[in-house]
Amino acid sequence: EDVAEAYIETVDGLLLSGGGGVAMRRHPRAGDLTGLRDLSPERYNFETMLVGKALARDIPVLGVCRGHQLLAEAVGGRLLRQIEGNVEGALDHNVRDAPLGRRPVHAMTVEPGTLLYEIVQQGIIGVNSLHRQAVEEVPLPFIVSGRAEDGVVEAVESRAHRFVLGLQCHPELMAD
Repeated sequence: EDVAEAYIETVDGLLLSGGGGVAMRRHPRAGDLTGLRDLSPERYNFETMLVGKALARDIPVLGVCRGHQLLAEAVGGRLLRQIEGNVEGALDHNVRDAPLGRRPVHAMTVEPGTLLYEIVQQGIIGVNSLHRQAVEEVPLPFIVSGRAEDGVVEAVESRAHRFVLGLQCHPELMAD
């Protein structure tokens, strides 16, 4: 708790990064996925503390992939542990072909009037897809600000903070 407090006192923003394929390496078969806490309990507990402290101080937070999922869980949201088999008409959300994640593979609809819409200035954008889990729901003041064509949550944000955004995709991989 003291270390998390010290971190938050020294930062201007918090980036919750992706998982580096941890779920894929530890659970290669579909339907064999555990929750974020079980994959890495120490990381989960520490990052959850960081999120709580950042939100309490209204420090900007950006969650990417696993970080997006952790952000949602940290505020009381729920994860869908396996997209495949649980979402009717599901797209392939685990596209791992070359060049890995560096091209859009499906569209995300961005809700007008959201922080994400303000950033991308478009109602539909292409996103990469490297995941088998997804956010299922978030509590208020969080909202879903982007969804894939199959309804899978691709972006969440807070209506009560200056800048809190979670993205299921990896925009940093598509910088080119």
